[in-house]
Amino acid sequence: MSQTQLLKEARSESALVLSEQITSSIHEIWRIARTRAEQLRSESSKVGLQQYWILRFLYESGPQRIKDIAKKIGTTSSPVTISVKRLESEKLVSRSRSKKDERVVTVSLTPRGRRTFEHLREQRRRDVSLFFDSLNDGEKRQLLNLLSKVVVQARTVSKLDSSPRTQSSLRLSTAK
Repeated sequence: MSQTQLLKEARSESALVLSEQITSSIHEIWRIARTRAEQLRSESSKVGLQQYWILRFLYESGPQRIKDIAKKIGTTSSPVTISVKRLESEKLVSRSRSKKDERVVTVSLTPRGRRTFEHLREQRRRDVSLFFDSLNDGEKRQLLNLLSKVVVQARTVSKLDSSPRTQSSLRLSTAK
């Protein structure tokens, strides 16, 4: 094997290791954020992380069918139905059945749900922003741009654009 080929393989191996390290770091940030969200839940709210994402989707998109919520947050209808029932018991959402097809359930945010979500969003923003205190605004923008590129590439490589698991939390976290 030539020296050029060895160098290319070494670079390739180095790129693979680096990609794995980046993925591990992203996973660790996600794990810490999820753990922190559960801590905040127990401290101040009955709304869990999945319920938060449901409220957020309804807040941003208006009334939605259960299956569309499930697709957006990357799960199936069954756990969404359970979460929606819990949110409904707290009077944060309301459910209505289609007159044409009673199997179709549409979920809407109530005024109380809207206020609760706005409060939770601000609390979450303050909490998550602490993760990025070591970066200046320019670095934060640069990180967001780089991660956006990675999301696009990951979707392309995975061919998941229409899959329920393609919810871009990146886009959601920067919306509003």
